[in-house]
Amino acid sequence: MVAGGGPVGLMLACELRRSGVEVLVLEERTEPYPLPRAGSMGPLAFEALERLGLRDELLAAEQDTLAEYARMFADWAAKSGPQRDTDAETGAADPPPARKAPKEHFAGLERIDPSRRTDPDRRRVRVEQPVLEEILNRHALRLGAVVRGGHQITGVRQDEERVAVEVRTPEGTHEVVTRYLVGCDGADSTVRRLTGFDFPGTEPTVTGRMAVVEMADAEKLAPGFHSTPTGIYVHGLGLNRLSTVEFDGPPADGAEPLTRQELQSSIRRVSGTEVTLTRMSSGARWTDTARQAPAYRLGRVLLAGDAAHVYAPVGGQGLNVGLVDAANLGWKLAAQIHRHAPHHLLDSYTAERHPVAARLLQNTRAQIALMRPDPQTTALREMFDELLGIDEVHRGIADLMAGMDVRYDLGDDHPLVGTLCADMKLGDGAEATRLSELWAGGRGLLLDLAGRPEIRRAAQTWERRVRLLSAGAERDDVDALLIRPDGCVAWALPPGAPLDEERLTGALGAWFGSPRTRA
Repeated sequence: MVAGGGPVGLMLACELRRSGVEVLVLEERTEPYPLPRAGSMGPLAFEALERLGLRDELLAAEQDTLAEYARMFADWAAKSGPQRDTDAETGAADPPPARKAPKEHFAGLERIDPSRRTDPDRRRVRVEQPVLEEILNRHALRLGAVVRGGHQITGVRQDEERVAVEVRTPEGTHEVVTRYLVGCDGADSTVRRLTGFDFPGTEPTVTGRMAVVEMADAEKLAPGFHSTPTGIYVHGLGLNRLSTVEFDGPPADGAEPLTRQELQSSIRRVSGTEVTLTRMSSGARWTDTARQAPAYRLGRVLLAGDAAHVYAPVGGQGLNVGLVDAANLGWKLAAQIHRHAPHHLLDSYTAERHPVAARLLQNTRAQIALMRPDPQTTALREMFDELLGIDEVHRGIADLMAGMDVRYDLGDDHPLVGTLCADMKLGDGAEATRLSELWAGGRGLLLDLAGRPEIRRAAQTWERRVRLLSAGAERDDVDALLIRPDGCVAWALPPGAPLDEERLTGALGAWFGSPRTRA
């Protein structure tokens, strides 16, 4: 059972279904989530979605998003007359409409250049989170997941063999028994609370407000991030989205809905501009609360996404980490349910994903600290801005914000082992395919890139759980790769190196179990 029908819960449902696991998704909401959230997804999240077969659908949705951005920026530019949009990286001014989509940033410094990443071909995809949720919901249903809205979990009991979940529905309260329960039910996770997970961290110090709005005079606010003596405002980081951050403590009335008047007062305070909001279709407050569960598993109950870790929503990183959480957990949980998982497999979920979220807590805390408007922080921010001009620093921050610095510790010093493998073209001409098109049934992949049949012979007894494939690729840094269903490289053979069969079969056994156990 998956608690939570947002992107992370639906992603997990898709991962489990493609491995043949029956899935029930329970969601409290009966309508799509109305509030603005992430406006894009990073490379690792997009690649995880590609492995589900959603590449074409997402790229088509991105074209729709970019067209909307172009219209939005062009409209603002037309109303602003001779004003010019200045590029934060080069200082050059371009005639409007200079922007076609929001720029990437760290702490509001819009200087992050994706082309300076370690691997610039792995890119961010501009799809708004509500659109992504709709795509994932359709795909989960196509795969056979059962998704139920209006279902609230009110109790959780577990023993060594099952989890009994008390569920309140429109028809009444009843109990559902499942082998595993995964809480993907957000920052205020009911599953986390009812199961007794610890959730230590730091209390909020700021009030953020964001909403999808219409303004009578949107052209008065330049697009992008703007730091002022009273806070920060952000215009256009998301379609028709307006955000403010004020550093005067957490909201006093956080339980009450954000109103148009409250946001209008905030944007006037922060920007010093008398703009008028004529309509607010959805809005929410946020804070810099930062918390993380020390373990993502208690018995047969697990956590993923915001249920496991929360932080300030800067850079849309929470969605990306949550989706990759689901990709990491899905195939492992399926192997456990199908009874061929190595004994450590489910525990490796926390071991691999906890450090990633801990790193994210660190970087979001740093970003909030750099955004503060006091003179000391302003000086630090200006120095950090100068440091971004150094290639190595810029590359490191660009990789960090894209999630490209992720490497799991799998006990192998090969530089590719523990990284998430980029998509690549395999073969030539009409027979060419992409790595992302080869994932089916939740199996791993042993990829022979150098025509070495001894590699495939060594792995034949795992063929029911690992697909064995020989194909050429436009790379010369490796002869063969063992790739887990979540895209993680579990073993790599350097070019021309003799095959250490024991090492290969050790990796196969470590991640896919004994070849003699039931498939």
